[in-house]
Amino acid sequence: MISTMKTKELIWLVAGILGISCSPGVRAEAIYTAAYPSSSSIVVANVGTYFWSVARGDGITQTFSGTGLTSVNQLDLNFPVTYNSLLSEIDWNVRVNGTSVGTWNWNSANGTGQFVQSYNFPAITGNGTYTIQMLVANEVPSGYGSIAIGFGDMTLHAVPEPSSCALLSGGSALFVFIRRRQARSVTASTAC
Repeated sequence: MISTMKTKELIWLVAGILGISCSPGVRAEAIYTAAYPSSSSIVVANVGTYFWSVARGDGITQTFSGTGLTSVNQLDLNFPVTYNSLLSEIDWNVRVNGTSVGTWNWNSANGTGQFVQSYNFPAITGNGTYTIQMLVANEVPSGYGSIAIGFGDMTLHAVPEPSSCALLSGGSALFVFIRRRQARSVTASTAC
């Protein structure tokens, strides 16, 4: 199809692609997904998996290296709450590299089931390494229950660096230049 396109149509096509892929707010995302919580997580809880105490430092921490992401601006969490005996509420702080990016809470009405939440925040630089933490933020009174969390996953999102758009633009310009030269040489050959 491209070989039969006229050069002007090709230029408009490339310009349209560049406009979509490099316009602010419409850039393609780079993402990194991994298991979290997982067997690699550092877990502080009662008897290994029951969470209810801020005083004890209950939480789940895991560091991810080699993500390929220079900075991130969104975190998606997806995991099951596998046990719930709460008679009150448990609050959590969510952190990326020590920076609070949001909170979540769970109570008796939530029962057990899947927890799915996205957090958007100003860019946090990690140069490929990010520590994700969920830390209990309140003390559930003695006798008021706890929750257990099963293995799940997390996804970090980052907008590509401006240099990615420059590289795409340069490659596209080179493509258009080559197509124009080919079109001229075909025109010159048929004129003889």
